[in-house]
Amino acid sequence: MAAARASKVLGSLNFLRHRSRGIPARIAHHLAMTAVLPAMFWASPAWWTDTPRVAATLKVVYNTVARWITGLPLNTRTTNLTTLAHLPPMEVYHDYLSLRYAIRLHFLPTHHALGPLRDLPDTRTNLPGLHRLYNLSKHLVQGKLEDRTATSTAPGVAKTTSPKPDKTMQPRQLHEKWLRTLTESTIIIYTDGSKLENGDAGCGWTIHYSRNQQLHFQSDGCCHLGRRAEVYDAELHTVQEAVTSLLITTASRAPVFICIDNQAAADALRFNASNHEHARHTLNVINNLQHLGWHVSTVWCPTHCGIRGNEKADFLAKSGASGTVPCRFALTIKTWVLAQARKEFLKRWKDELPFSRPSFKFPDHLHGVDWADTRTMWRVFCN
Repeated sequence: MAAARASKVLGSLNFLRHRSRGIPARIAHHLAMTAVLPAMFWASPAWWTDTPRVAATLKVVYNTVARWITGLPLNTRTTNLTTLAHLPPMEVYHDYLSLRYAIRLHFLPTHHALGPLRDLPDTRTNLPGLHRLYNLSKHLVQGKLEDRTATSTAPGVAKTTSPKPDKTMQPRQLHEKWLRTLTESTIIIYTDGSKLENGDAGCGWTIHYSRNQQLHFQSDGCCHLGRRAEVYDAELHTVQEAVTSLLITTASRAPVFICIDNQAAADALRFNASNHEHARHTLNVINNLQHLGWHVSTVWCPTHCGIRGNEKADFLAKSGASGTVPCRFALTIKTWVLAQARKEFLKRWKDELPFSRPSFKFPDHLHGVDWADTRTMWRVFCN
């Protein structure tokens, strides 16, 4: 299968090279990463086993792609060729694609045909490749996993328009001006997520109410989410913790504004497209509040500009990240696992090609250089 696909791609590539001779390296690199290599590596997790026979067949095409990008001759060393073409080592790239697919398998529903095998190592003996994929990813996928298969009927949260930029006022002044327009007893919640250098993630929140055009403190808190979550996940979970405290309050029903400094988190609460578990739990709690008579909406809040509520939430989030006991909602998040897989991939790329700059994006400093100039520079580099 790999040989047939490589042969087909090589024929198309030779035609493409003939028709596109002299195009800039960045365009050739873009075409390779978006058209040529995806066609050659299609379904590779099913057939890639890193055997020399399969690798040798594919490397012919892979090196041809690198020569097309760089314009270097046939006698160029493979390490120089892939480094200058800004391509990862082929075996490393295949392993990364297999690892990403393996991670997806762990988050499938239990009734799925390719569903989780973590607790059933002797099952599906007719699909031995599944066990290879699970073994490839088991060092990353541990603990309680995020559930993205459950469904929720809770609607998204309305997003209030934040104060419009004003050239005569600073972000903090604009925010304070907006606060003075709120009605009496309005609840204002500031939330924030944080992640320390050692990987610990945490979140913090502080709740205030409006009276006489001033904010008055009501409550605050923080929690620790362990080392298997990103800041984005903490941003979503902190909203759940904050609004949960309103379920048991005796205060009169009033508008609630959740001030979030992360636009992606606010968008996820408006429409949870990826079915993120923290967002789903948060929306369920907010839906319960709405049924009790509260009116909840989110508003974007500028960060690190002196807004007291936001600064306190940031301090509490760092305190939560420094904690030692994870809260009961701590999970191994799918986005975190994928991010770790990418880090491992980039590290292996750098280890095998020390002079490379691991990134799927072509180097910015070469964007304005035409084909003849890059070919000359790279020939000098290769002696």
